[in-house]
Amino acid sequence: MPSSWRWTNNQEFLEYVHPHAINEVDHVRNYEVFYCFAEACRDLFSSVHELRGALDALDGWLKGHKEIDDAGLAIGVDICHHGEMMLLFQRRLALGMGAYAFLHGKDSVEHCAHKLTSHTTRRDLKQLRSDTAELLSAFDAALLEDARFLMDSGFARVSQL
Repeated sequence: MPSSWRWTNNQEFLEYVHPHAINEVDHVRNYEVFYCFAEACRDLFSSVHELRGALDALDGWLKGHKEIDDAGLAIGVDICHHGEMMLLFQRRLALGMGAYAFLHGKDSVEHCAHKLTSHTTRRDLKQLRSDTAELLSAFDAALLEDARFLMDSGFARVSQL
């Protein structure tokens, strides 16, 4: 995996992402030691797919509910989990501005879920929705940028030989 995508160590990941959903396992070490590039890409895109699905679920929940409930909070925690997993495989994205709002906004949802008290408001979930959409847009832009780099740098011509 290109080094700009990988975390140097688990501590670096913990410092930047402040994960709540996945902090009990030494994920960075596991993907350094056990993952090949294809497996890391598979898990990255799986997390992105799950994150998009959770965002759709939150949209549906927001349309049908005026007050926060356990289901809304569970969807918020699900979004946080998949976002953290995505950032596990995308160091460059986590360090960029596209992830900034998500990394700071997810805390209000996660802290309440883990303390089993609900100070999270509907407004917090709407903000999480907006922050997550921004994160996914930044991911899509980075993906497009990488594809353009590969095309412009001649990798496409090599495949034609």
